[in-house]
Parts: sequence; structure tokens; C-alpha cells
Amino acid sequence: MNVVLHGLTCLLGLSLLLTTNTLSADDALDRVYGPVNTSRYDNPRPMDGADSHWEDVKSVLDSRCVACHACYDAPCQLKLGSYEGLTRGASPAKVYDAVRLFPADLTRLFVDADSNNEWRDKGFHSVLNERGSSIGANLDGSLLYRLLALKQDQTWPQAGALPADRFDFSTDRVQECVATDDFGAFKKDHPEWGMPYGLPPITERDHGTLIRWLSKGALAAKSAPPSDEVMAEVALWENLLNGRSAKGQLIGRFIYEHWYLAHLYFSDQPSSPYFELVRSKTPPGQPIDIIATRLPYSDPGVYKVYYRFRPVHETLVAKTHMPYRLNPERLKQINGWFFEPDYRVTSIPSYLPEVASNPFKVFKELPLDARYAFLLEEAQFTIMTFIKGPVCRGQVAVDVIQDHFWVVFTEPKHHETGTVIYESILENLRLPNESIGDR
Repeated sequence: MNVVLHGLTCLLGLSLLLTTNTLSADDALDRVYGPVNTSRYDNPRPMDGADSHWEDVKSVLDSRCVACHACYDAPCQLKLGSYEGLTRGASPAKVYDAVRLFPADLTRLFVDADSNNEWRDKGFHSVLNERGSSIGANLDGSLLYRLLALKQDQTWPQAGALPADRFDFSTDRVQECVATDDFGAFKKDHPEWGMPYGLPPITERDHGTLIRWLSKGALAAKSAPPSDEVMAEVALWENLLNGRSAKGQLIGRFIYEHWYLAHLYFSDQPSSPYFELVRSKTPPGQPIDIIATRLPYSDPGVYKVYYRFRPVHETLVAKTHMPYRLNPERLKQINGWFFEPDYRVTSIPSYLPEVASNPFKVFKELPLDARYAFLLEEAQFTIMTFIKGPVCRGQVAVDVIQDHFWVVFTEPKHHETGTVIYESILENLRLPNESIGDR
């Protein structure tokens, strides 16, 4: 089977090569397979149970690709931890750029665009075939296929990193974010840069799995929805976080700004998936309409914010996975810390940057011991939010830490002295990026 498949792909590649003698690569693909349809992988999605083999493909991507292609700053912003990341494609725009004077345009998967057509408008190019669906088009028009085939064209060691004198592994190396129509020149200049970059090729079996999937049109069945039991838990927590009173709204805002990086799960539900807490324009019971702001405390631009649980679709990786368990005990704790004490919230704090960027000012009317107990109860998660995150160049975070750093906690009930100190330095506790806003 593999021999037949290899022969077929070689024949297809030869046909394209002959065609491109007289046409540019992009024109050649258009002439042979038709024009690009950027919405090919948008709705309508394949039906549930489609014979897509996506789970087999995902297993290969998870084991050989996701280690590099998991974060916002993945090479060429190509995220391979989900079907949506794969169909979105790649972009030459840098996430880290030390010489940039102004904030970059936001390109967060599942946040800043709702369709692949919108991602194309933001400068992303497809790594899958977006022309007519045939075996020839699905392979010749796929950048992913070409990069995989380029690795297979040469003989490599089967284990370990490839020689450093032939591959640049530095974090600030120049990236070549080639598009499909420029692949001919890329292959000529970098014949050894097949994927996985700088590592041995994937096995023949895994290669066959990916090529068969690509040749059939790169389909994926819809994910199964969470169980009714899990959704009942979601409804309970969404109701808690979306109170109408000033007190309830401030509590919801406080919890969101501390949980927005969390992977929330229900520990008393054996099949619980992970969820992320997002801000939505729509209330519980309606489809989520994400509020896409640069920072979690940026002005949402709507009269009422709703805090919603959205399932996590991406592969879990250590660089971004920060689990946070929810259960009846945690619900009781939060009620006891924030809702049951007798105190008054006089007003909803402003979202102006000079106010919203200072959490000690914004949440001043919530009990200090409650806030402290909330952070202390999941201290490991709290510390992880300083270290981990969706942008994963670890050198930027750890280069500023010399040897060790120490974290000291005290009993929440012994906060009287801390309150005096806290009041005296309140204006100095704002975050340094308050001026960024949503530019």
C-alpha cells in the first residue's frame, strides 16, 4: 500500500512540475485544480461520525508536531493542536518582535477570527488544499504534504536531533514561512528543511496516515458535546458568576481575571472535559459570542458582561496546561469567601486603563481575607500563572529570574498589618502595561 501511495504522489508531483515550466506555481494550481475557496474548511462541517480518520491524524500530530506547534508563538503561528489551528494555517507575522514599537494585531485562535476567510484577511495562508477536492489537488495544493514529502526525500538518522551545524535551533532564528505557491523556491534554497524541522522524519506508517488523510480531503468529524451531567455543572457555575447585583458582578469579574488562563474541570464528573472561562456578549443558555479584547481587564465595550464556560478543543501540553478543579467543596468555599459575608459593593469599577490595570484598586471592596484565601487555596495554580501562558518562549520569562525565587504566604486571618501596608502603596500596584489598552 505504501509503495502504491508513494508512486501515486510522485506521479502527481511530476504532473505539477511539468505544468509549472510555463506557469507560476499559483497559476499552475489554479489552472489544473481551480481557484482557491478560502471557506472550504468552514461551515458546514462534516457530519458526526464522518470517516475522517482525524483521530489517527491527531495522534501523529500530537506525538511529533505539537511540541513545537502548540503556542501562540509557534513557528509561523501554525498551531497543530486542533483541527481549527490546522485549517487556519500559517502566518509570517512575528508574535515576539523586540523592535516593534506598537502592539501587533491580535491573532489568537478561537478568539480573534471566526472563519478561515477572516484568517486569510489577517495574513494567514493555508497549509491544506483549498481548491477543488481531488487526490491530485489535495496533495499538490497542500503545503503540509509538500513539507512532509521534502523530509522523506532524504536519508536521515532515526533518533535524536539532527546536526546543529546544518540546522539553526536558536529562538531568534529567521523563520521561512513559505506559502504553497512559493514552495518551489523554498525547496531549492532549503532542501533539508522538511518537517519535522531539525528532527528525524516521522515513521513510514505515520507518514502514510497523514498522506491518506490529506488525499481524501482532510476531513474531521465534529467533536461530541459534553454530557448532560457536565453541562448541568456548567449551568450551576455560570449562574454563580453572572449575578445581577453590584456585588455579584464584581465577584464574577474578580474570578474571571484570575481564572482566564485556567483549564477548568469538574472533579466529580469522570468524563469531564476541560473548559476555559471567557467573556461573552450573550448570557448562559445562548451560543457564546466572545468578547475579544487584548487584555482580560480591557473595556468589553458592552453594557453587561457574561462569564461563560467554553470547552477546550486543543491538545493539552505542559507549557499551557493549568488545571483547576471545580466541585461542590469549591463552590461552598467561594460562597463562604465572597457571597455569604455581609459587606457592600457601592459601585462597579471603571474599565478605564488607569483603574482596570490595578486589581488592588478594582477589587478593593471585596474582603481582603477572601481574596487572599482564594489565591492561597490553589497556590500552585496561582504561581503557574506567573510562569506559564499561551505564548511559550520560556527564555523571556526565566531569563529575568536568577537561581531561585521564594514565595511566602501567611494565614489569611492575619492580614491587619498587611492592610496598612497595602493601603499605603495602592497607587504603586498597577500593572506596567496599563497604557497598552486595546490599540
